[in-house]
Amino acid sequence: MHIVGALAERAFAKWLGVPWKPKILKGRLVAQDDVEGIEVRSAVAPCPCGHPSGCLRLNKTGTKQEAIYVLVIRRGSWFEMAGWILGKDGWDPKYWGPHYFRKTKGWSQNCYGVPRENLDQNMDVVYQSFWSAWANRMGRAYGDPMHTPE
Repeated sequence: MHIVGALAERAFAKWLGVPWKPKILKGRLVAQDDVEGIEVRSAVAPCPCGHPSGCLRLNKTGTKQEAIYVLVIRRGSWFEMAGWILGKDGWDPKYWGPHYFRKTKGWSQNCYGVPRENLDQNMDVVYQSFWSAWANRMGRAYGDPMHTPE
């Protein structure tokens, strides 16, 4: 995991209002469900593959079909919550192409790249989905005044 990706996860957790709990093993940050079960992908705009406003990249293997993937774009010292898509919707063949996906041993062009314009821009859906699931786990209804993390 690279530093920009870690910072994007932290920025998303802060936006969501929950603590970011990175998993560290032997002094290294390791892969996990990024923020409370929501997958976070970072990008810069324009991205190296040519999309002027960035794209959300999904690897062909390891993408969780039912997971929410959020694109967080780094703009200097701040981060923008750009949009989201379900894993299965990001696997559309029209998104397959020459997109750069960083792997541990170099760069691969074998991935899906969903342009920002094709993402759902309504981040309220992600926010409400998260807090509704959290409330269900805690045995409360979403909207209960006690729906904040403990």
